[in-house]
Amino acid sequence: MKTKFKSFLFIIFALIFTQPITAQKMKVESMELVRDDLTANLSENLHKDLNGDYGGLVKVYLAVQNAVFEGVVLEQKLHSPSEYWVFMAKGSNRLKVTVPGYLPLEVNFRDYENCIIKSKLTYVLTITLPPNPSPIIDDPDPIVNTTSKTKETFTVNDVSFTMVRVVGGTFAMGATEEQGNDAYTNEKPTHKVTISTFSIGETEVTEALWVAVMGSNTSFFKDSPDKPMVNVSWMECQEFIKKLNSITGKSFRLPTEAEWEYAARGGNKSRHYKYSGGNNPNEVAWLDSNSGGNTHPVKTKSPNELGIYDMSGNVWEWCMDLYDDYSSSPQTNPTGASTGTKHINRGGSWDNNARNCRVSYRSSFSPAYRSYFIGLRLAL
Repeated sequence: MKTKFKSFLFIIFALIFTQPITAQKMKVESMELVRDDLTANLSENLHKDLNGDYGGLVKVYLAVQNAVFEGVVLEQKLHSPSEYWVFMAKGSNRLKVTVPGYLPLEVNFRDYENCIIKSKLTYVLTITLPPNPSPIIDDPDPIVNTTSKTKETFTVNDVSFTMVRVVGGTFAMGATEEQGNDAYTNEKPTHKVTISTFSIGETEVTEALWVAVMGSNTSFFKDSPDKPMVNVSWMECQEFIKKLNSITGKSFRLPTEAEWEYAARGGNKSRHYKYSGGNNPNEVAWLDSNSGGNTHPVKTKSPNELGIYDMSGNVWEWCMDLYDDYSSSPQTNPTGASTGTKHINRGGSWDNNARNCRVSYRSSFSPAYRSYFIGLRLAL
């Protein structure tokens, strides 16, 4: 009897532990041609195919580092921990993606508008993996959670704030066509700028976050903790960031002017709006015509293409750069003038007209200057 029972248990365990593990499926989240991304056109790695034609570049966002791409692939390389650059021959319309532990994914470019590969154009393919459950750990780290691969939330003294990942690319900076006659001389000439991937605040720094870090509120308006912090100089912003980094162990900073404009325009998802998030300023910005002479809580107007709020209007935002005139030469991660007396401000405010809230409008003030219309936004 005991022998039969042992045999029965052996059979049960064998059935349980020898069942094949079902491989999980990857999924195409989106694929699109990004005409404003000039990476392929400017890349030194762009190859010619056997016909002598230049290929195109597919930026594949995939959160693994051991993917293999098959098709008419001229070269593939891991550009960042979750971004591959796959150079493909002109006319390519299929890509096979293989990742250990997952079912192979066949991507037919014909299923997506304007995505058959053309010479010197950049395409973005986003692939998601099934979520894997993670253990809950009692961790004192100030990172509360990663809400998605594009956002990360931090908490300091019970005040939370979110950073939005901005995928790098190349864009036209300055007085682009949609700015029309509203563009000023210091927004010219329009020039090509390449930006590396970075993160930027979903909103301006609020009064609540400033107090959580600094311990006091020196804002001009103090009637809501969710309003953007104002009345801070560039130098005071540096002190705030130094303390924030000490608390979090991170390397927060102010954005460069080029990073700011790239994010305000919507990064590689840009729809070429005049203001950040749209062509109607009243939908996306608090400005002189609708603000009632006051700042407003963040996230009360529509966001831009990247889910970032208030990059037009509400309050001016300090940038890291010293003011510098534009040149027509292409640049990569520019940081402004090496010497000067004024730092860049961007975005316009509740006290400005629509013309001064455009994505390309530029202003500057001395680093000690403070006002009821100037605040800040973090970068990382």
